[in-house]
Amino acid sequence: TTTAVTTIGTDTANYSGDIQSFDYTQHITKSFRKIKVTKTLNVLNDGTSLGNNVSINLAEIEVWMNVNGIPTNIARTTDYGTWTATQSTTYGGNYIWRADKVLDGSYGGSNFAHTNDDNSDLHPWVMIETTQDITLEDVYTIMIINRSGYQKRFYGLTTEILDNANKIIVSMKSIQTVQANGI
Repeated sequence: TTTAVTTIGTDTANYSGDIQSFDYTQHITKSFRKIKVTKTLNVLNDGTSLGNNVSINLAEIEVWMNVNGIPTNIARTTDYGTWTATQSTTYGGNYIWRADKVLDGSYGGSNFAHTNDDNSDLHPWVMIETTQDITLEDVYTIMIINRSGYQKRFYGLTTEILDNANKIIVSMKSIQTVQANGI
């Protein structure tokens, strides 16, 4: 039996914040190609200060499925198409914090995707997509892993699962309050 859960939380190796799970079982018969994480909370009104809650910092986005009897993060393989990552902006235009960091399997250090934090991108997003349709029923879990120590940048997000025509098939809001720890 497939348990359809999306887990949203902080760095798993250095856990320092909340993990939130969403049940998408009512949509398991639908196929998707994209997972998009967007800051949807009005950060100008709800952010604590410039730069603290405007940007998104994600270490990884993982899609776990059974591949030949082995639980596998298929976003790092070509078992279900070729995966790519994009984001709305890149912090300081710096190649170090580009979108493809969310697909490389590394959680630590400066290895994360980072959108602008200067209020030029009020609803930043990070998205992964594949070239092949995947049925939600076949997915064990989708994990979105935040940059360690920056929980305040992890609130006010919406995760959307989209099909190949960019139609939203699932939309889930994550933590909507400022987190106590982190920057």
